[in-house]
Amino acid sequence: MRSNQMALDYSQSPFQPPAQFVKALARSLASLNSYPDPSYRLLKERLAKKHGVLPSNISLGNGADELIDLITLAFGNRILIPTPTFGQYELAAKRHNRAYRRINCLLEEKFSLANIKEPSNAASLIWLCNPNNPLGMVIQKKEILDFAANSKALIVVDEAYADFANESVASFTKKQSNLIVLRTFSKGFGLAGLRIGYMIADAGIIAKIEAARQPFNLNSMAAAAVPIALRYENMFAKMREMIENNRDAFIVRLKKIGYRVLPSSTNFVTIKLSNPMEAKNLFSFLEKAGIRVLSPWNEEFSGMPRNMLRISIGTKRQMDSVFKALAKFKKI
Repeated sequence: MRSNQMALDYSQSPFQPPAQFVKALARSLASLNSYPDPSYRLLKERLAKKHGVLPSNISLGNGADELIDLITLAFGNRILIPTPTFGQYELAAKRHNRAYRRINCLLEEKFSLANIKEPSNAASLIWLCNPNNPLGMVIQKKEILDFAANSKALIVVDEAYADFANESVASFTKKQSNLIVLRTFSKGFGLAGLRIGYMIADAGIIAKIEAARQPFNLNSMAAAAVPIALRYENMFAKMREMIENNRDAFIVRLKKIGYRVLPSSTNFVTIKLSNPMEAKNLFSFLEKAGIRVLSPWNEEFSGMPRNMLRISIGTKRQMDSVFKALAKFKKI
């Protein structure tokens, strides 16, 4: 990527972490000669407290991507992928030669699990992304819980963007034994470079993942970052609020000039163009203007409609530049 390009593709935070967090984390540099605790006991205790579960209900990964792989290997005999969705579920199935099927759950700009008309034992593993990536919308908690209660499959709810939605089913893993929740520090905390993911599930499920993972899958700096990030969680929340304000203002401006924008509870917005060719033309136009966004033909997504583009939310100045480019495209 050229240095003069604006990276609004992979929904990373446009802001550096809080200075207090960076200063506290820097103290961990002196211990880089030592391996981290392979049990990650302290991290599991802190995360369990945050979500109202037990440490035995937590497993950590080198980003949520590693956990997607481990879950696929452990439980993915027959995989169902409701789309549009994050592409790693399908890519993991392909990497490990697991049988999978995609099923479209988008109807008239609404993502609904009611579109899944399958026997309860048709799959061993079902992936749900909530809030949805790439659409940005939220599946209501009751719909997910009802779906899980009526399925014999393991239901994985990827809550990568849940910090922006303030909606989670993590605490329900205590009662719903076939429910798995994935979380990450990459989006809501903006710490994508540290690669910190974790999962919350029944202790029996966690035990299988713990047995399969590498012993030091989270490096020392990432392990040190978790309790520090939780200590300064209010500061990270303020950063999220700035992103949400930029997002909401951007959506209002886009609608005023005639763009169709899907509702978003994330740090990105998805716009719907009139047809796939217009989406391709706009993607090329933005790329030439030095603005990188994500398209339906990127492997980041499975089943994204070809007439949509996803734009990550940046700083106010960045979003002003994107808006000017989008307004200019409208006049062509």
